[in-house]
Amino acid sequence: MMMVKLKEENKLQKFVEDNNLHRRSISKWSSVNESVSNFPQLDETKLKLLTLGTYQLKLCPSYIQEYMGSECTIDVFRETCDLIRVRLQSRHISSKTYQVWIQYDSDHVNIDS
Repeated sequence: MMMVKLKEENKLQKFVEDNNLHRRSISKWSSVNESVSNFPQLDETKLKLLTLGTYQLKLCPSYIQEYMGSECTIDVFRETCDLIRVRLQSRHISSKTYQVWIQYDSDHVNIDS
């Protein structure tokens, strides 16, 4: 499955780049204080499929502990309600921050795409 995915176009990446969402434009984003209420709930089986096994899930508790109380910002794209951006500090390089984009459908979880 992953080999097939490697050859597919990353539509979310294209959308982010085409709309310059990787820039720090505050006007396009709205900060989320608590949680994203319409974000889909995933059971353990779906999480294993999404993460391609249990290894990443076993690391979750240590990642969560590390990010509790740290600078982790969650923003929602103002033009749609199905795109969030998370800004995380690197675990290994203190001066490095990563941006992660997640596009989702609150009514449907499709592990294949």
